[in-house]
Amino acid sequence: MTFDFKKPLLALTLLGVTGLAHANLITNGGFEDDLNGWTCLVTDGFCTTGTTSGTPREGANYAWAYENDGRAQGVLSQSFATDIGSIYSLSLWVGSSNPSPSNNSGVSVGDYSNSFSFAGAGDANWQLISASFAALDTTTTLQLLFDTDDGTGQLWFDDVSVERLGTGNGGGNGGTGVPAPATPLLIGLGLLGVMGLRRRK
Repeated sequence: MTFDFKKPLLALTLLGVTGLAHANLITNGGFEDDLNGWTCLVTDGFCTTGTTSGTPREGANYAWAYENDGRAQGVLSQSFATDIGSIYSLSLWVGSSNPSPSNNSGVSVGDYSNSFSFAGAGDANWQLISASFAALDTTTTLQLLFDTDDGTGQLWFDDVSVERLGTGNGGGNGGTGVPAPATPLLIGLGLLGVMGLRRRK
């Protein structure tokens, strides 16, 4: 009697690929559901979603905000569960409705932080931010920072994504994580091998 490996192998391969697929840890990263999942903290400013003078990078909306206080940055933030020391990828688009150098945006998450200024205006002003970071706690907070002068427009955020890359290897800040093994696939292939040997006896 022969054993057909093809169908179980196909199923296990698909299971392994599914196990490797990364899930976005950010809720409402495209801001299609208003600011659901996000917290906005401003002193003399405002946060909302929609479109002003630009085109969203994804979907129908982006988040836009301003903070005219001059002493403190505005913060649009979201917290999510993480494993201490594990490496995560960050991807988002930032932009501004005005090329004013006074309009500054920034990102802070885990052991990564950076700030951005804008030379263009409107759609020409979108910048893709990609980085990796190490989680420092079991809960990590992503902070999107914004600072503007009165009358100089708004800062924009869209298509925010955080995905786990793998277990820690000494820090993020652009470092490469170690991918987690496709455990379901490896276990399944091992079982198939054992079954094949038993069938041959």
